[in-house]
Amino acid sequence: MNLIFLLFFIVGFLFALFGGGGSVLTIPILMFFFETTFNEATIYSLIIIFFISLLTSIENIANRLIPFNSLVLFGASSIFGVIIGRNFLFTLFPEKLSIILFISIMFLSAFLILKKNSKLSFSLSRQSVIFQGLIVGLLTSLLGIGGGFIIVPTLIIFQGMNIKQAVRCALFLMLLNSSFAIIIDFYNNYFYIRIDLLIPMILFSIFGMLFGEWIMNKIKIKLLTKTFSLLLIIMGIFLLFSLF
Repeated sequence: MNLIFLLFFIVGFLFALFGGGGSVLTIPILMFFFETTFNEATIYSLIIIFFISLLTSIENIANRLIPFNSLVLFGASSIFGVIIGRNFLFTLFPEKLSIILFISIMFLSAFLILKKNSKLSFSLSRQSVIFQGLIVGLLTSLLGIGGGFIIVPTLIIFQGMNIKQAVRCALFLMLLNSSFAIIIDFYNNYFYIRIDLLIPMILFSIFGMLFGEWIMNKIKIKLLTKTFSLLLIIMGIFLLFSLF
């Protein structure tokens, strides 16, 4: 059992390094080793996301690394998407369809990031930012993810950030989104939480997050971007095979 909890070290590591990826690992671990359903696994994933993003955001805010002006509109619309999705769509959305949607987004994100700065260009209007945030919020609520695998590609592709900037912003937005999703879950009494399972998950994830932050400061942006895209593809293939 302790070896299984070590996997959550990798979860925290992925969140710190890429601003996402931890949920893709957290949910299969909970489903395969702890026999939870997909929907039950989402609440544990969201709680882990909350603690990791809280700690990293405190540090980033203290160091003035979060561009609040450019995130206000995106963050507000994503929170609205979380409230709508988690309150009204979550229990109606089939689990298998959620997984298929998640896989599709991962492959599309990897493709767009690799194609960035080649022949693709996008406008950054107020309407497009609101739409991006709304979609991120809806997907966060439906898939039980903090949105890192969606937020980071969105910020890179549509808002011109490099991956390190996008990761910092994504973790802050994930803090907001996961907070609202967790509050909604507890208010609606969706799931029963096992504290004996949750606490080791959080602790190992935080240790992994601290290690990931140290590694992130030593890796070049170009290498980190390509590695992130490759990780999206690998995780997408893994989840695809898990459906059969």
